[in-house]
Amino acid sequence: MRFKSLIVVVIALAALAGCKDSSSPATGSGAKPANAGAAGTVDPCSLITTSEATAVLGTPAKDGAPHSFQNTKQCQWDAAKGPTDGSVAILVFIGGQRSNWASTHDAAKLSPKFSDVQGLGDAAFSNGFDLHILKGDDMYQIGVAGPFQDSVDRATTVAKEALARV
Repeated sequence: MRFKSLIVVVIALAALAGCKDSSSPATGSGAKPANAGAAGTVDPCSLITTSEATAVLGTPAKDGAPHSFQNTKQCQWDAAKGPTDGSVAILVFIGGQRSNWASTHDAAKLSPKFSDVQGLGDAAFSNGFDLHILKGDDMYQIGVAGPFQDSVDRATTVAKEALARV
């Protein structure tokens, strides 16, 4: 899944701890606290399990793969068959997002599928493709791609599971 409007380049970091070890939620075991690292950091791979990604995709998912770029961290779970069969991505924009929220929200209103979403974080909206959620000073972008007509509903399911761990 590509988030072209927000990220141009995503650099894979194989050394990011927490997404590949046997105690990680990416392997389907219990969730670790999302803020397990230094203050102000969130490990997006700890926000859902591979089992939860599998349930949302309706097909087996690979373990979450971490990525990072500037102040953004990402984790993506692709369908085991291949990403064209679906993927779940969680991007976390660390810090400074509350002050930018109004402009992010206003820019998204240009999307013909824009809608405010109630009950997620401090504020949330959908651009018709994915969810953008403000919680504290961080923004979470959650998307589910694949051959689905209900991608935003699936992303909402992921968001509820993920935000419960933040």
